[in-house]
Amino acid sequence: MSRGKRIIVLSAASGCMWALIATLLGWLAFGRPVLGGIIASPFIGLAAGYSSRFFPSTGRVKRAIFALVSLCIAACLFGASIGAFAVLTGELSGNDVYQHPSDVLIETTLASLFGMILGPYVLLLWPLSYANHSIVSKLWTESG
Repeated sequence: MSRGKRIIVLSAASGCMWALIATLLGWLAFGRPVLGGIIASPFIGLAAGYSSRFFPSTGRVKRAIFALVSLCIAACLFGASIGAFAVLTGELSGNDVYQHPSDVLIETTLASLFGMILGPYVLLLWPLSYANHSIVSKLWTESG
């Protein structure tokens, strides 16, 4: 398998593993609309995998910051995917109050981001993000 295909497969698989973690953490908060994030997770993984190309060219502190920023962006994309799924399936809110679709997208995006960084989850997920970028970046630096 070529290096490019291995990067794509590893990045998409990584996105799916992150979706499993996010689903375990977010199912109680979001319910069925988490399926939107699960559907989008391979594509979020591809974006994160592509960004790993720039990971090895920085120092350790910059790589740690890179991993945190990447984690936050991925959480926002996952949350936006949850919101998009909720809008598309008509599950706009848990009660009978009407919510504008853009409100749902913003709410789920910010809830995913702040739920991760303001809770203890970031202490586990940040090192995992760093390790994930380290693994994928090795494929980018391979010759051939």
